[in-house]
Amino acid sequence: MAQRQKRMAVGTLFRKWFGWDSPRSLKTLIVWLFIPVIIECVGLVGFLTYTVAARQIQVHAYTGIGDTVNQTRKYIDNRLTAIFEQLVALENDIDTLSLIKRLDEDRYGVIQPGDYIRVDRNLERIFSSYYSMLDSILIYFNEGRLMLSKKDYMTSRNTFQYQDWRLRYHGNRTEYYWRSLRENDIFLSFESKNRIASLFKMYGDAESHVRGVIMFNLKEDFFRGILEDARISEHGYLIIVSPDGIINFKEDIPNGYQIDGIIQKSLLTASNPTGQLSVRNSRGEKMKIIYDTISVNQWKLAAVFPEDDILNLAAFIKNITLAVMGIILFTAVLLSNLLAKIVTTPLAELTEKVRQVKAGNLDVPFEAQFPEEIGVLNDGISQLLARVRMLIEQVRLEQEQKRLAELDTLQAQIKPHFLYNTLDSIKQLCELGETREAGAMVAALAKFFRISISNGREVISIAEELEHIRNYLVIMKMRYADRFDYDIRVNPETYPCEIIKLTLQPLVENAIYHGIKEKRGLGQVIIDGYIRNDRVILEVRDNGAGMTAENLERVRQMQGKGQPGRSVGLANVARRLQLHYGPEYGLEIDSTPENGTCVRVQLPVRLMKEGKANDPGDDC
Repeated sequence: MAQRQKRMAVGTLFRKWFGWDSPRSLKTLIVWLFIPVIIECVGLVGFLTYTVAARQIQVHAYTGIGDTVNQTRKYIDNRLTAIFEQLVALENDIDTLSLIKRLDEDRYGVIQPGDYIRVDRNLERIFSSYYSMLDSILIYFNEGRLMLSKKDYMTSRNTFQYQDWRLRYHGNRTEYYWRSLRENDIFLSFESKNRIASLFKMYGDAESHVRGVIMFNLKEDFFRGILEDARISEHGYLIIVSPDGIINFKEDIPNGYQIDGIIQKSLLTASNPTGQLSVRNSRGEKMKIIYDTISVNQWKLAAVFPEDDILNLAAFIKNITLAVMGIILFTAVLLSNLLAKIVTTPLAELTEKVRQVKAGNLDVPFEAQFPEEIGVLNDGISQLLARVRMLIEQVRLEQEQKRLAELDTLQAQIKPHFLYNTLDSIKQLCELGETREAGAMVAALAKFFRISISNGREVISIAEELEHIRNYLVIMKMRYADRFDYDIRVNPETYPCEIIKLTLQPLVENAIYHGIKEKRGLGQVIIDGYIRNDRVILEVRDNGAGMTAENLERVRQMQGKGQPGRSVGLANVARRLQLHYGPEYGLEIDSTPENGTCVRVQLPVRLMKEGKANDPGDDC
């Protein structure tokens, strides 16, 4: 019994220490916050472990590739040195020297078949011994007067031109030269399709009596076997770089992994015989080049590979590390959610209520009981909301009165604007003596203002608005008879719908004064209307001068602000529409220079109530 009580006392002390008996205490928060920190530390250690391991794998991979390059270079060096030694031995052979000496003495007739046979035996011996490397051997002097060759295929003729080769190869004190892999340009043959590389010794110059070459041509397959057998990486490959070409047998090299002329030059001019280069390809990927120098001819043997290929060797460790870190993160999220549920439930409830208030619900009840600190916040917010509701109601009444007054002010701005422009047109007609046209314009003006007045109605039908526009266009057409035509194409289904009066007239006026008048030739004003997606769309288009992008943006900003008193044109109309129908309705403007302007009015589909849509003639 005493033992049991002792265990219970220890458990109680333990729970109090960790705060488990008081899930809402600050102590619980402090204790449980250490758990995610510990988990994150474990994740950091795992990440560092992966980084170190990946670095070690990368170092070992580079070392392995470097060893491959070095061993391959040694093998190539050994084989090419052997060929070089055979060339030196052949040119210094007594039989070869004897033939060349006789050429120098111009004693062609003295050269006997036996002399050729002895040299040919030497060629046969070298060709047989190094058959895996040699494609052919050529001894060629004095424009073919002395020519011996050894090969295993039939040729139609040789194409060696001494003068061309001498122009290209000169200045070497020893007159030994190497030429990189190329198409066989020495022997023309239908049998031999392989490319060749060459080692040769040049003799003589333009003034020498003896001019020629001793040439060993190396097989393409010799280089192919060496370079293709080396395993570098998935996209890596071995190449041999020389001043006149690159030997490479990697097929289907992905775009961006090729070696260009700049890298070729960098390898050939590198100060160190062995080393590494780091470059970025066209896709921004980091490429690595590990190279070594073939001593017999100073060609560079290089391994080219993307750095990502090496890092992929660490994929297993990376995947394991990511999996462990994923589990750690999942555990951290789980514990964090548990912590939030235990510790922050009161804060979450209060936050949810504040979120509802933010969404616009000011009637959220705040009567719940919370711990002391949160309870103070709860009561304070509740009292604040009561005060806000009272102020909002007061502001709503004031804003409604302000809106009605603002509509009246905007309407008062538009009427004088129309009247001034129309009376100015009538005045000009009278001054020109066109009294009949002036009388007709006055009649149209009377009809115009009947609809403008509309018994004080702010909203009229689209049919009435169109009649109002026709009267206005009659007036303007009489003034500018040969300057523009107009066409009204509004779908009759829109006629019963309501519109704020004097919406279209300022748009038509802008089309005439700011579009048509700035255009040479006959202008055109088109008024179109239709219903689409539960909206009434009315368009006023002209083929006038249009606006530049800068001017169009300035007009859009002006009408978007729609501040009363600053404009009686587009901004005025836009402001009236948004005050009446809401910010989602109003005007859209499109324009391009020399192609005219289109102003689009968007309204909700609302039919005029009975008794509202009167005939315009009833207002007399």
